[in-house]
Amino acid sequence: MLAVGILWGAPVALFIGLVVSIAGVIIGLVYGVVAGYKGKRTDEGLMRINDIFYSLPTLPLLIILSVTIGRSIFLITGFLVIFSWVGMAKISRSLALQLKNLQYVEAAKLMGQSDRNIIFRHIIPQLLPLTFASIAISVPAAILGESTLSFLGLSDASIPTWGQILHDAQKTVIPSRYGADSSVNGIYQDLSTAQLADSISKSGGFGLARNLEKQLSRQILIKDSAPAISTGENSKFKPST
Repeated sequence: MLAVGILWGAPVALFIGLVVSIAGVIIGLVYGVVAGYKGKRTDEGLMRINDIFYSLPTLPLLIILSVTIGRSIFLITGFLVIFSWVGMAKISRSLALQLKNLQYVEAAKLMGQSDRNIIFRHIIPQLLPLTFASIAISVPAAILGESTLSFLGLSDASIPTWGQILHDAQKTVIPSRYGADSSVNGIYQDLSTAQLADSISKSGGFGLARNLEKQLSRQILIKDSAPAISTGENSKFKPST
């Protein structure tokens, strides 16, 4: 039954979606923050590399890699990770350009902390809400990419995936309420539940992003507006005589 195939392929789809989205977001986050914090030639060089990856045709390259290197599910997951980090890198770079000018980052520099310490202890933690929202939004795109390759017959046929179901439907005529010769159309209509789940996850990701953005802005404002208490002759908290 088609419903059994969809349920059987759900763990594989979720595995690929989570692995690709988490790996891509982490790589893009670190890449973009380093570029935005360093600035100058480092920023220029890293962003030109990012633009090269951004301009590459993803689907034709995925097809070439699958045909020439291999069709293992782990190789396909790695191929998807190669092209999944570019968007996150641009977003994290733009935010790092803003965060590096805040007072607590400047204070960390004056205290002599290294650039690596500032990046991983002061800037990246402030972007974790964005990271969680980006992971939630990227999962459907990763599942769709793997399903496309499976539908074209470029993945491991021994592993049940949603794309493999559509690929097998081209060879097998399934008598159903849609007619004996319309199995593909019937499967596309029955997969409307998967499309609905895709839409729900996207809308939920955007809602999560808005809520976490508010929390991030509130944390930054609290840190940036914290009053500095000085001790000495110029302090306004002088004991009464």
